[in-house]
Amino acid sequence: MRTMQKINPYLSVALKKIPLLLSLEDRKLLSITYGCFDRNYWGWKFTDFAGSRFQEGVCSLALFYASDFEGNYLFKNKRVLKWILAGMEYWAGLQHGNGSFDEAYPNEQSFAATAFTVFYVGEAFLALPDEIPAALKTKLLKTFSRAGDWLRKNEEQHGILSNHLAAAAAALYNIHLITGDEKSKERCGYFLHKIYSHQSSEGWFEEYGGADPGYQTLCSFFLARLWQRTKNDALLEKLKTATEFISSFVHPDHTIGGEYASRNTEFYFPAAFEMLGEKIVPARAIAMFMRENIEAQNSACLSAVDAYNFFPMLNNYIFAGLNPLPPGDSDKLPFEKKFQKHYKEAGIYINSKERYYSVIGVSKGGVIKVFDKAKRILSYSDCGYWIKSKSGKIFSSQSLERSRAAYFSGDSIELSSGFSETTRKVFTPGLFISFRLFTLSLGRLPFFSNLVKCALVKALVLKKRNADCVLSRKIEFNNEQIRVTDTISNLDSTHPVFLSRGDKFTSIHMGSGEYFQKSELSAEYSGERNLLEDISDNKQVKFEKVVKF
Repeated sequence: MRTMQKINPYLSVALKKIPLLLSLEDRKLLSITYGCFDRNYWGWKFTDFAGSRFQEGVCSLALFYASDFEGNYLFKNKRVLKWILAGMEYWAGLQHGNGSFDEAYPNEQSFAATAFTVFYVGEAFLALPDEIPAALKTKLLKTFSRAGDWLRKNEEQHGILSNHLAAAAAALYNIHLITGDEKSKERCGYFLHKIYSHQSSEGWFEEYGGADPGYQTLCSFFLARLWQRTKNDALLEKLKTATEFISSFVHPDHTIGGEYASRNTEFYFPAAFEMLGEKIVPARAIAMFMRENIEAQNSACLSAVDAYNFFPMLNNYIFAGLNPLPPGDSDKLPFEKKFQKHYKEAGIYINSKERYYSVIGVSKGGVIKVFDKAKRILSYSDCGYWIKSKSGKIFSSQSLERSRAAYFSGDSIELSSGFSETTRKVFTPGLFISFRLFTLSLGRLPFFSNLVKCALVKALVLKKRNADCVLSRKIEFNNEQIRVTDTISNLDSTHPVFLSRGDKFTSIHMGSGEYFQKSELSAEYSGERNLLEDISDNKQVKFEKVVKF
């Protein structure tokens, strides 16, 4: 007699994505790309290589195939099994001889692609222990072993991205479970230690030099899955402090994160909090509150993300659905209380009153997010100013500087921020051809591959060219309103032709940022008008805004 798991919101939403999931895979038996999940490559033929990250769809199919729950029409379907095996084999064929995989361009030899795909294909392998033919199993064992060798010798050089390190740790442990290799287990410990050594005393895991709650939900998933496998007490303690931090950035409108964080992300990966809710009190509170919104899909969720985040988020929904918290009471989230807190290391300040919940990105030039607690909506969003100069350069007051000073006096905060030139580069045909020629020649060599990755991150994420003008911002809080007083000095030094306060924008490249969520429509709209029309002196200008409740 079958014992089916009862359907829950995560599985309900995931089931609706099955047609899309299967449409993304090449399911033609005699196709040279049979099993490929990169439809841009095999279907549209718009790209010149298959990105290995798309093979993470193998995990989704395997979990559907192996799990018996209400409405799951893929369970134990033999045709689906064939497609899973084809996806595994195609993944193995994408591996370089040194054990690495590519994500963004040929010969990238990407740490992230290797870690993520090994983890997800490893999960699929472990979900189907008796249904993989011997010949394919032998091939996959060699693929996992080569990937483990590469992950033991390599790591990212361009910054600390804890979600990548966590994926690598979880991937290596899966390699250990699959192959029995003890060295992979040891290397897993190395990456865990690296995450711990860069974890702030405030609880956050580092992402490009700062705290990013959105990416931390993904990082927490890999670590939670690893904890499920190992029951490591030290890991659980690290997850407790991390979850306490994240809980402060769950907003009343069921969103999380934003432009006040280091990478601007607002997506929510739910599985960690479902997995950890019986061990970590804030995890239960997060899981139960955010679960209310899953079917409505109001936030940056599965319905909002593009192809590059579709598979990791779909996998996450399935993991959340297969590891649901049982019903029970949960504690209040921070936004339901009245308090003030300055996360000094992260550069984020919270002021929670009876009527509203405000989050200030001190380290991001004073970015402001204000949520109406009664209406459960985003009432006001202020991501700072941007300037267009006569020469066409764009400058923004929204740049990450964790050491930025802030002065607190009762219910007010004062800070200042410089303006940095923003980077919005895209490929031109000539630049793309030059880049491809490089990746197909010198880019094959690991030294040059790492060199170009570091250069790209520096140019698109980390590089700062500062202007001479300065924003001084004072924010005053009381029970019924927030007053924002801004003074921009030396504005004329940029030779401005356009000045605007943006209710929502980002100043760095971040592919995982700027997904739409309904809260964008609820916040007061600034109109993005040219504020220069209101001033006569470009040397120093002053603006005041009052947000009333």
